[in-house]
Amino acid sequence: MRSRKFKIFLFHLFVYSTLWHCCAFAGSVGLSDSVDSFSDFLSKGRAGTTDVGWGIVVNYNYMERFGRFSEGGAVHHISDDDIVGLFRTTYISGFYYPSDSVGDAIWLYLFEMKRRGIDKDYYYSEAFSYYVKSRDFSRANKLAHIHHVDGMEGLPKIVLSPVKANRFIVWKYLKSADQIERSSIDLRGRHIVVVAHPLCHFTVNAVSAIESDVVLRNAFVGSVWVSPPNEKIQMDVFSKWNRLHPIESMSVVDKVGEWPIFDVWATPTFYFVKDAKVIDVISGWPPAGGLDNFERKLESW
Repeated sequence: MRSRKFKIFLFHLFVYSTLWHCCAFAGSVGLSDSVDSFSDFLSKGRAGTTDVGWGIVVNYNYMERFGRFSEGGAVHHISDDDIVGLFRTTYISGFYYPSDSVGDAIWLYLFEMKRRGIDKDYYYSEAFSYYVKSRDFSRANKLAHIHHVDGMEGLPKIVLSPVKANRFIVWKYLKSADQIERSSIDLRGRHIVVVAHPLCHFTVNAVSAIESDVVLRNAFVGSVWVSPPNEKIQMDVFSKWNRLHPIESMSVVDKVGEWPIFDVWATPTFYFVKDAKVIDVISGWPPAGGLDNFERKLESW
């Protein structure tokens, strides 16, 4: 699933960079060249870098090439085509590594397009999806109020409970209808933490095997199940899952960059954690190394 999304985003970036290069004004050649360079950088892939590490590299390269255009009023001095190109490139960069600077730039470019009368519904949809993924619900709600577009997901009530320092932040789907709560997880002591998603068929297969085996089921009592954030809240999906699978009840991570102990966010991934440090990791289902090895690891843990 991750590989398919990566290819789709590279295709989008290729199309946008081609259009931008063809349409950009002569005075903005540097911008179109930067987009071409950034597209070439992404197309080379991450070369073994971890998920979080690659996101940091992408964000750094984005800021080096385009960060200056969102500062000091520079946005008012570039062409319409370049504003659109900047918005699209910024949105794609945010797919890899959401950050405050990316969120600010998306907002700036979107409303500069609105001021010029070149905004389109799908720009608002893309910005909305970014703010949901980055868990900037305040901006997502504000954007939906300013310019609602069909397909924008209705956001649940947000409950902001206090979070403790040095804890890992997640969003919990509350049993009461249409509410999610910001909370924190304490990973002191021994834990099995599973990165998973209700719509991942490998996750579904793993949970089916766990729930049908007494030894496995007992081993996962008290385990922590988290899902990486995406562009949708999927309230109905997670609420249904948590109702049907109380042992494997899932929360959604606030930002993967705030979970630096995890290198991989493919689903499912099983982390064996002691005092907030990863001791061992087993990926996939069937698990890497075989089911026997997986069960031995569970027994020893």
